[in-house]
Order: sequence, then structure tokens, then C-alpha cells
Amino acid sequence: MKIPGDNLGNATPNPQRGSANGNITGGIDAIGQLANIGADLAGQVVKNQRALDVAQATTEASMELENYVYDIKNNDRDYGTQFDRYTQFSTDLDKRYKDRFKSDPAGYSVFRTNLGELAFKKGFDVRSHSIGGQIDQQKGQLDRNMATMSELAIQGDDEQREIVKTKGQLLLQEAYDNGVVNGVERVNLEQKFQDDMVSGQVRKDILDNPDMAATNLLEGKYQGLSGEQQMIWLEKANSRSEAKQRALIAEQDRDRREQDRLEKDAANNMAKAGDKLLFSGGLTADWLEENRDTLDEQDYRYFYKAMATGSESYTDTGIYSDLRFRASNGEDVRLDARAALRRNQLKLADYDKLMNRSEKNSGVGELPSWFKRGEDFLKNTFAVSDINPDPADSQRRAVVLDEWNQWANENKNPSMEEANKAFREIAQSYALVDSSDMLVLKPLPKFSVGGRQKMDIEG
Repeated sequence: MKIPGDNLGNATPNPQRGSANGNITGGIDAIGQLANIGADLAGQVVKNQRALDVAQATTEASMELENYVYDIKNNDRDYGTQFDRYTQFSTDLDKRYKDRFKSDPAGYSVFRTNLGELAFKKGFDVRSHSIGGQIDQQKGQLDRNMATMSELAIQGDDEQREIVKTKGQLLLQEAYDNGVVNGVERVNLEQKFQDDMVSGQVRKDILDNPDMAATNLLEGKYQGLSGEQQMIWLEKANSRSEAKQRALIAEQDRDRREQDRLEKDAANNMAKAGDKLLFSGGLTADWLEENRDTLDEQDYRYFYKAMATGSESYTDTGIYSDLRFRASNGEDVRLDARAALRRNQLKLADYDKLMNRSEKNSGVGELPSWFKRGEDFLKNTFAVSDINPDPADSQRRAVVLDEWNQWANENKNPSMEEANKAFREIAQSYALVDSSDMLVLKPLPKFSVGGRQKMDIEG
């Protein structure tokens, strides 16, 4: 029986043949099979490495592409060039990785297919984003253009408003034709444009002339306003009119007060000049007539009377003492002092003393602490009883305060020690009894030191 494949020299054992020849033939076949297996393994290793390289390169390139697209969508406002720049980036990316696969064209072919699919997909996203961004920009520009048109319409007359209205409608039509806005958006924008023009005109009229605007609203001269809108604008017009009236009244009041103040200051200054002329004997009728418009009417009569009767003869000590004490308490007694002078109840010299002290109250800033301390000390030292006031005590207090004021005028910036010494010496000079020489006949007080002639309190 013949075995299949025997004539092809297969390795089937045959006991009738020599064993040496059979073993050699079988060994050659086995080596060939091992070589084929090795070649297959080597090819598989190459394929596996290529797959790894392609996968890694695809991942890296995909990340670069993703990052670039993310940056475009989130940080880039140049929508018009986005897609072209994306296309260039993808091309440059492909070139860089082609160099990387220079020794493996087959691997590059697979990588390029993968990258192309991803770049194509992302390209749609970038293109859509670019177009959307450009439309948004165009819509924004359209809104700004329409707002500008509204402002121009507000500033112009009726004819100019019609021209601007026509231009605005043409802008909206062009935007609709170019796909920037759809039909609904176009209608809404046109309505807004009309409302803005009317509202802007009403607002401008209210600011310029609220009364006229209120009349126009009542007569329905602003086309396109609903009844509710007319009532809202009418309320604003009335509020504006009332505010303007209040502002006008306040301004007139301020102007009147300022004018009164200026006239009062001028009259006071002129009265002071007249006082000096009267005191020096240089006051004349010509001077009075020349300055009659500036002088207070009462001062005018007072000066004529003083020239006719001579200088004032006396000072009412009660009036002077009261005015002097009030001035020391911070009151402005200049008007009352002037009135007393006109009534011939003050000598001009005493009037000047009151004016000098009272002007300190109306000066800039507070009185010096040393001055207030001395004045308070003298007022307390020479206090007058409220229950049974003695006119002589009031007069003495006024004289003491005048002397302190005169010392302060002559010593502009004394030390506290110098001021203390001065007001204590003034008090001592007007005291009815010298406290340093007082004789105490009653038992000495507790804690007293020294004798009866020179008593002091233990420190």
C-alpha cells in the first residue's frame, strides 16, 4: 500500500528505507517551519509597534487640536479668520507628524487617516463657531447703528427724523438679506427702533421744556405711545416741571440772600467809615449824599442827626452791660449795638468795643483757648446775681471784660502762663477786697496752712 505524499518526500516513517535519509529530510522541513514562524513573529512585532506609535501620535495630535479649538472658542474674537487659521494649524500639525513617521510610511498613512477624520469633524465646529460669532458681531454692530440712528433722530427736526427713519429701515433690510437677522428679529428691531425714537424725543422734550412735553402728551402728538406709556411719561414731565420750579425758586432765594448779604456788608462797611469820619469831625453832608444808596436808611438819618446835635452825650450802662455780656457768651450783637448807637444810647467808643468783641464770634475758627479761659474766669469772678442783679455789678463786669479784650488785642499769641497772669491781675485790680490781705476771724479751715494774714490751703 502506497502512503499519500510519499513521492513529495514527506517525513512519514518507512521501515523498508534507510533511517538516516528519513531523519535528514524531516529536519529540513522543521527548520523551514521555524523560519516561517520567526518571520511571522517579527512582522507581528512591527505591526504592534506601529499600532502603538500611531496611537500615541494620534493622541498627542488630538490633544493639540482640541486645545487649539478650545482656545479659539473661548479666547478668540477674530471670528472672520478663525476657520482659515484652524485649517493652517491642521496642515502644520500634519507636516510635523509626517516627519515623525519618516521611517514608517505605512504608520504615517494610518495616522494621517485618523488625524484627518478628527480635523474634519472639528473643522465643522470651528466653522459653525466662526459664523455664529460673525453674526453676533454683526448683530451688535447693527444694534449700535440703530441706537446711533435713534440719537440722530432725537436731535433733528421732523424732516430729519423721517430721513433717519428711512436709513434705519434700510439697515434692517440689509441685515435681513445677509442673514444677520431673521424675519422675527427684523420686526422686533424695527419696533424697538420706532419706540426708541419716540421715547428719546419725549425724554429730550421733558428735559428741555417739561411743560410743553406735558401738553404734547395730553394732545397725543407723540405717535406710537400706548395710553399707559403716555401716562408714565406725563407723570415724569410733571415731576420734572415741579423740580425745575423748586430749583428756580431755590436759586432765586440763594441769589436774594447773597444780594442781601452783599448789601448788608457794604452798608456795614460804609457805616464804619461814617463812624470814623464822625469821630474825627470829617463827616459832611456831601459824603452822606454820595453814599446814601449804600448806607442803611437808619444810619443815614443817624449821621445827619449826629452832625446836627454833635457827638453822642452818654452810654446807657444797662444796655451796654447787657450787650457786652451777651457778646462774651458768643452772641453776635452787632445789629443790636448798631441800633443802640442810632438811638444815642451808646458812645461811639463803646460801640466800637462791642463790635470788636462781637466780630471775634463771627470770625473763622474758634477763639483761642487762653482767651476763652480768661473770659470765663472773669465772668465767674464778677458774676451778677440773677435773683437781685445789681447794675453796678453788671457795669463792673462789662469793664473787666473790656479790659481783658483790650489785653488780648494787644497780645496776639501769649503763652498760657502769660494769659493766666494777665487775667488774674485784672481780676485783682477790680476786686472790692484784696484777697491776699484778707483777715480771717473765724476758726481756720481744716487743712489750712500759714497764719491769718497769709492763709493758704495745704497742697
